[in-house]
Amino acid sequence: MTAGADHRDVPRVLDLLARALDGAGSSVGELMLVRPPLVTGRSTTYFVGEIRSRPRFVVKVPVQCRTPVDTDPALSSADQFEALSRAHRWFQEEDGHSVARPVALMGELDALVIEYVSGRPLPRAVTCATFAPTSARRAVAAAGDALRRVHRHGAESPELVDLPALVRDILAVEEFTLRRVGVHLPTDVQRTLAAVPGIEIPGQRVLVHGDYVPSNLILTDDDHVSMIDPVLARVGLPEEDLARFLAVLSSDSTFVLGQSLRPLRRLRRELEETFRVAYGPAATGTVMELCLIKQHALRWRRRRELSRLADHPFLMRARSRVIDGHMRGLLLEAGERLSDALERLCRT
Repeated sequence: MTAGADHRDVPRVLDLLARALDGAGSSVGELMLVRPPLVTGRSTTYFVGEIRSRPRFVVKVPVQCRTPVDTDPALSSADQFEALSRAHRWFQEEDGHSVARPVALMGELDALVIEYVSGRPLPRAVTCATFAPTSARRAVAAAGDALRRVHRHGAESPELVDLPALVRDILAVEEFTLRRVGVHLPTDVQRTLAAVPGIEIPGQRVLVHGDYVPSNLILTDDDHVSMIDPVLARVGLPEEDLARFLAVLSSDSTFVLGQSLRPLRRLRRELEETFRVAYGPAATGTVMELCLIKQHALRWRRRRELSRLADHPFLMRARSRVIDGHMRGLLLEAGERLSDALERLCRT
């Protein structure tokens, strides 16, 4: 993520926002940009408030032509507005957590307007985990509990899960994503994947969140998160969302040195387990670990690419070695859990 969108766009954004708010019946004073625009691979975001105020509105302009390797393509503003509206309605029925309130659509800009959520981004709690582990555990527990509630609202009929199909997905990621940058799944993980039986097992289908990662969660209290970017575009396995969150959490820069620093590795595992327990039983088992291996593989490629050192080849090579060691370690851990899950499966 970077700050620094073209500020020449700001007057037009503010003018169109004022019109959209007027059309939505929102009374506001003179609007101004109160933070630098934020540019990611999926959107450009403008933080807007009234004169001498904190942000009050967020204007999000989707970028649909650039998609990082570990995410689905961004939706149009209209589809994002619909998803946000649905999730907001869901959480008005809940006794915990919330979803940012959608305010208006800006058709001329293909943008949506969201009410600004005041709080602490969840990644900040992860970054401070070594100094404030209790706060970090409460944060990831809240994230697990909130995702469980999302899936409960979006539950579909149970279906059988084809285990060989999940393995084929992983092997395709290895061939077309990892090997193209010179890395591959650890041998032990490959052996465990080869041992996955050619069967279907009972599973759940849900309307998946689609981008459930720490950066899309705001802590409005130690035990309360607000979601800002639900996708809700397709039905899939709940384990997809669970694995995506864990893959991003586990590969956070805070933990990259954890393969050689035992206390850091222990803290990471505690946070992972806290998230799983808060969500419930679906966060463990054969399907979960298969989905997690796939997400770790995708995240490995993403972490190798996501760096400000791209113009410094020597530093990039050194960084890649550290990333590679960490991601291999995560994959080996998931492979061991998968092996244990397969043993339990064979006994049932």
